[in-house]
Amino acid sequence: MGGAIRAFLARYFYFAMAVFLAVIVWYGFSHTIEENLFHPSFARPKVLYVHAGVFGGWLALLLVQTGLVALARKRQWHRWLGWLGAAMACVMPVLGIGSALQMTHLRYGFGDTDDVAFLILSFNDMAAFTVLMAAAILLRSRDNEAHKRLVMMATCVISVAALTRFPPWLLPVPENTVWPYYLCADFLIGLGLARDLAVMRRPHWVYLKVFPGVIALQTLCNAVYMTRPGPYMALMLKLIG
Repeated sequence: MGGAIRAFLARYFYFAMAVFLAVIVWYGFSHTIEENLFHPSFARPKVLYVHAGVFGGWLALLLVQTGLVALARKRQWHRWLGWLGAAMACVMPVLGIGSALQMTHLRYGFGDTDDVAFLILSFNDMAAFTVLMAAAILLRSRDNEAHKRLVMMATCVISVAALTRFPPWLLPVPENTVWPYYLCADFLIGLGLARDLAVMRRPHWVYLKVFPGVIALQTLCNAVYMTRPGPYMALMLKLIG
């Protein structure tokens, strides 16, 4: 039985994670997409729609890419489509930061200062995604095992955007805090660590050397978000104009 589970995790874990992440993102955004994109109370910037489309495309591509390896064993197709993933990875941080700045500018006009404070977390999510994906692209030929872990970690990092839209009865969060969402995202990353312990009996170096840095930056940014020091808030207000 134990051998069968290890064999399943060895072959299908990343495809299963891609499905799980797609479900999380679909469920989270299903609670806000109607009022935020389809029938908003005020006009949304066009970059937000492009960002939503590319983010959805990223998850679809992740499903295809992991499926090509786990189900179809089409590794050459996987490598060809990888260039599309690399292009999308270059565009997503630009769209994410642009959307965050423009939406914060609009909401601040209605008196919402929480979005202003949240900007550091948005920036950190996009920065973490960028660094993780840059490393994944650089290692795609030299270290395939690190490559797939970095891609999955990068996708888990940006799943926070969907987790923040979960209903409170399912994911209760104290007022003026968002760290539980990041804890959930890190739990998703931790599933990969658990998979390695089950399959390889040891953690891969990505979890030992990279994951702690991700957690440290999340912790720092959450502290800034919660304390909202004056110089930080003044800087964010200048950024949004």
